[in-house]
Amino acid sequence: MTATAPTDIINSVTPLEMGLAGIHPRLYASDADFKRLRTLIHKEPYASLLARVIQVVKAHPCVNSYRSLSGDIRGYGCLLPNLALLWKLTGNRLYFRQTCTLLNALTARNDWSTDLIFGHFAHGAAVAWDWLYHDLPRPLRERVADRLIGHGRVFFKEWADYNHFAAFAYTWNHMAVPLTGLTALACALYGERPNIAPWLKMALEKTRLMTDSFGSDGVSPEGMAYGQYHAEYMARTACLLKKMAGVDFLSDIAWWQNYAVASLYHTYPRKHWRNREVFFMLGDSDRAHWLGPDPVLRLCARTFRDGQAQWLADELHRAGAVTHYSAFLNLLWHDPTVRPQRPNRLPRIRHFADQDIAFLRSGWDGRESVLAFKCGPHSGYHNLRYTHNVSGGHMLPMAGGLALFAQGDFLLVESGYPKKKTEYENTLLVNGQGQIGEGGDWFEDIEFRRGYPTPRMLAVGQKSTVDYAIGDATEAYPSTARLKKFIRHIYAIAPDCWALVDEVEAAVPSIFTLLFHGDKPFTAESPRSYLQCGERGSLRIQTLTPAAVTGQTEIQNIEGTGGSTRNKPKGLLRLATAKKTRQTVFVTFLHAYPTGTKPTADLTVQFRGGKIEMKLKQAGRTRSFVVDGPSTPI
Repeated sequence: MTATAPTDIINSVTPLEMGLAGIHPRLYASDADFKRLRTLIHKEPYASLLARVIQVVKAHPCVNSYRSLSGDIRGYGCLLPNLALLWKLTGNRLYFRQTCTLLNALTARNDWSTDLIFGHFAHGAAVAWDWLYHDLPRPLRERVADRLIGHGRVFFKEWADYNHFAAFAYTWNHMAVPLTGLTALACALYGERPNIAPWLKMALEKTRLMTDSFGSDGVSPEGMAYGQYHAEYMARTACLLKKMAGVDFLSDIAWWQNYAVASLYHTYPRKHWRNREVFFMLGDSDRAHWLGPDPVLRLCARTFRDGQAQWLADELHRAGAVTHYSAFLNLLWHDPTVRPQRPNRLPRIRHFADQDIAFLRSGWDGRESVLAFKCGPHSGYHNLRYTHNVSGGHMLPMAGGLALFAQGDFLLVESGYPKKKTEYENTLLVNGQGQIGEGGDWFEDIEFRRGYPTPRMLAVGQKSTVDYAIGDATEAYPSTARLKKFIRHIYAIAPDCWALVDEVEAAVPSIFTLLFHGDKPFTAESPRSYLQCGERGSLRIQTLTPAAVTGQTEIQNIEGTGGSTRNKPKGLLRLATAKKTRQTVFVTFLHAYPTGTKPTADLTVQFRGGKIEMKLKQAGRTRSFVVDGPSTPI
């Protein structure tokens, strides 16, 4: 133990205080771990996992010179542990020189900010410094340590002064990422420099609060893209604190136990993954994930002996549907004793109850159709306990909204990374008015935090051969909309056929408008039938509403956050009541079929005694279904 450790008290029982201080390397891996990995890197899957680490290094624009750090400079922080790992596993001095050069250049920067950049820089520099501790020339090692201390103090003071906007946003990536940076610095420097214990105390306290803010179902309020960013940095922090502080924030946490299965239900059918377009995002994104996600899945596989998590990580790796920034973690977190297990025995439907998200899948054969439906609190019921904003603003005003992937194509699409407007989502407008929280670059949930009731899922289940989800999105709309009811019933009546029954009612006569978005323009097949034709799959949308409904197709430009042009225009279909009315029921039939062929299904409906009788004619067969009808009279 070093001289400073006994006087720098964390709680007197941490592994750092009881023997790890003075030992390097220790972050994520020890000398014994590196020795073991060196014996494995010529075998699969380690050889291909190592190749990805090499790939991220070769792809970096400044791999041999770091005099000028440009672009999204967070990537330089990501590069450091990948470089350092290559040195530890291959002994190639080129990687050692590159690590030293970048470590020196990065730590010499005067400003690391106190947000995301700090998290990336501090984590990468701490890991590289720890792993190369005995390899670095002593003057460089000490100079880097002094600079790390300086950057860490700036960040610690900002959070300790209760002066940082993200220091209490427990499920927001802007808290998870910088906290990981501070945690890594503290775990690397403890025992080397005095007064590091307060950093570790902050890391433990904040991580406990963040872990307590998790719901139970493995789904992030930020959606899949930002949620994965948050999750990976939380996983890094949890691993560091388990080894260094002796506190386990991972293995007995329900959110982590369900993380992999939540990821599985969010996936498109396996045989139709395209590059990194794999997941329903249900939050701000460019439709592709930005970090991993396979390292966290491998960690879950190892922690919970979860073969389905291992299968998903392997398949993402095999398909090239991964990013490489955190490639180094795959080698450290992969457990070859966990055998991959296909998800084909999972139920077709799943209700993720914290945010009231339902997935209706036709199966798990890799070619299935998948419908996602969201109708709950934007940050989840669990986070309604907080009156401050713990989730940031990457949610969307999409209560009652749905997205559909079928026949190999995304046929009803998500908005992307937009200015928060309900008109960009597949839900309802009332006299052109949208939902609470819309209007800005970021979703604003202040009304719900003040106690305004939230939208909610009423039921998710199966009856006979029909899978269904029913959501009440009424409370998603402000009082000025005068909306009294918006209940959406979704019935999956065949693998590629869905019936939507939407009950709507207002206090005053109103125009109700249903919105449907696609990557391609919608075309009118008839006044009551419209087509969305993708490259592989097509969708027919028919309105079977007894009352008069008008249809309008257009190309909608999606305004991005900050005026960004990152969102492509979308095809838009509006189905609206032909005249103002206090109440009505929309009945809409969705049928997906292969592009280049003709639709094969037709649906007729009748309302009898509070029930809906449906007859589906398809491929020469007629099937009948009876489902609960709307409470609104027809």
